[in-house]
Amino acid sequence: MDKAYDSILYCVVDARSLAKNAFYKDSNYFRYRCLCCGEDVYLAAANSTIQVPHFRHRKGNNDKECEVYLGQVGAIEKYLSVRNRSQNHVSFSFNTDRKIFEFGFILQSEEIEALKAKQAVLEVKKKHFENAFLSVPITNASFVANVPQYFSIDEYSANYIVNIASKVYVLDHLFEKNKLFFFKFRIYDERAKRVASNHLYTDTRYVVICEEQAYINKLIAFSDVECLTKVNEFITMGKRFFSIEIIFRRTNFDLNLFLHNHQFHIETSETLNVLWPPLFMKDSAYVCEREKVFIHSSFPLVSHGNTNALCITGNISSGIFQLKVENKIIIKEKNVDVVLIKSEIQDLEVSEDEIELLKCSNWEVSGDMDYFLLDQDGYRKLMIEEKVYLIDDDKVFGYRNNHLKCIISSDTNSIPTAEEIIIDILKYYPQSEIYNFNDFSDGVFCKAVSDYLEVCSKNGKINTIVKKYIKEGLL
Repeated sequence: MDKAYDSILYCVVDARSLAKNAFYKDSNYFRYRCLCCGEDVYLAAANSTIQVPHFRHRKGNNDKECEVYLGQVGAIEKYLSVRNRSQNHVSFSFNTDRKIFEFGFILQSEEIEALKAKQAVLEVKKKHFENAFLSVPITNASFVANVPQYFSIDEYSANYIVNIASKVYVLDHLFEKNKLFFFKFRIYDERAKRVASNHLYTDTRYVVICEEQAYINKLIAFSDVECLTKVNEFITMGKRFFSIEIIFRRTNFDLNLFLHNHQFHIETSETLNVLWPPLFMKDSAYVCEREKVFIHSSFPLVSHGNTNALCITGNISSGIFQLKVENKIIIKEKNVDVVLIKSEIQDLEVSEDEIELLKCSNWEVSGDMDYFLLDQDGYRKLMIEEKVYLIDDDKVFGYRNNHLKCIISSDTNSIPTAEEIIIDILKYYPQSEIYNFNDFSDGVFCKAVSDYLEVCSKNGKINTIVKKYIKEGLL
């Protein structure tokens, strides 16, 4: 067969084009998938003068049934659509602000509609035969298309089973008492994503977490490990953890030997910077409104090798390349994972209107502009249909085409009641867990909270967010 699916660049590749680039290596042996059956295939006859370059199944000669299937109209497009929908449904992160672990789930719009029609529920459990400790109905209220939705983990386990409409994901070895775990910071929020591979890189910011402080102390004793914070102790899921933020400045034999015991090793990081034009980020991708982009990288760009870009002009000058942005461009190298997407240039309307000033204590985010919340926890972007309660000096800023259009401040005269807050939380954040009477046995609560706890005592479940509000004295 002459085409296959590239599991690194998430695209269909042609065998002849791949062979011409001379980038194919033995390490890419498990990189490509059959567009029919999904099994591993490899590039054959890349340097042959007798045969045309093509992909073969690892098990032997090409499967004729696969070739017949791929000859049908629309077969490749159908496979590619299915593969793209299956990417990155579940992630495991550490929230550095709240000092908790979280699951992240991302669904596309057509998936949400299909699952909603089936009244599907997302469930998380520790073992196959146990009841789920996290249960979330898949609706438009609990999920936004193509946007990660995060749920805190309150039950400790080395392994978790995630069930989405009978599709099961197993996340194993997430916690081990005598192991170091690394979480890589992202550039657009307070979460650090767990490093799932065994590769660590220099000049990269990590959060290191372990249940035993002694292992962290051994790590930071190496001279090539730069500590950005002191060792912090925190408790979550009923367990005590230790964490520290670090950067590996260089790699050396002794450090790699130590990390080998924790199934990691360090490599020197590659770099990539966009020189022109200025870009902005949307959902972790760089958005470009121009046809051409100039970048500087520490490595050569190779089409079908480390990028799916087809039109590359390089090497213009000392690592500078020009790319023609068509649809979605992916660039992957050591510690470099960049996505460029094309966006049409919008005619910005220059308006002399004054900034609209509003007052509200209970506000729901609309989709007419980009909104950002500034409160005691910092500054973050708000999601459409998210419910926000403004108190004291909290403010919401609304931007359209990068221009400030409105400022929403708290209205102290219309602070919502505890009953109204509970109703809204139950509506927009349907996360439940097992109710434990001892958690609230010593408290004195208002009537709305007492009535809600009485209901929880009867059905054995309590909303996770409401519980957090009660514990923190916000109700």
